[in-house]
Amino acid sequence: MAAESGPVVLPCHGKIASEKESYAADTQPTDHLCKPDLTIFNPADPSFIAWRTAMFTLSKCSKVYMKLSGLFSEMPDSLRQRRAEDIFAGVNAWLAVVLAAFGPSRLMFGSDWPVCTVGVGKEAWLRWRKVVERMAWMASLEEEDQAMLWGGTAKKAYGVEFDEGEEEEEEDEDEDEDDD
Repeated sequence: MAAESGPVVLPCHGKIASEKESYAADTQPTDHLCKPDLTIFNPADPSFIAWRTAMFTLSKCSKVYMKLSGLFSEMPDSLRQRRAEDIFAGVNAWLAVVLAAFGPSRLMFGSDWPVCTVGVGKEAWLRWRKVVERMAWMASLEEEDQAMLWGGTAKKAYGVEFDEGEEEEEEDEDEDEDDD
């Protein structure tokens, strides 16, 4: 294990951490899966293994959360333009690692809108949502875990609280939008 042989350089922030150190004094949401190299399609590639090791090392700190966002900018052009199902197939290995490392209670959906539309189009965030929905389905996440992924984790990580009326109002608005 890399952490036993010395410090691990975390690619997302370039910080050095060891198992004995506390990675963050406060809650630390981390964007874009730490910007992995999505041109790699072989999970045995040393670059993928280093990223995977960094994710499991980072996940040891209970105050670190991972946003499922921003991967369009890391994808090769050929993948970025594909259907959600194809994108999922191309990024599944990375999604599986962060789900295993952080679990749904420390993962949060992020659309990365409007940045995700650059070079992809207006429908980018909808495709990304489908990718994350497929991940949740493939992992057989329970309804409670999915609720964490789609908003509960963000509320917990950022300390956001809603009045019961506000939350119900938002759900009603979402349903109205779906009907359009």
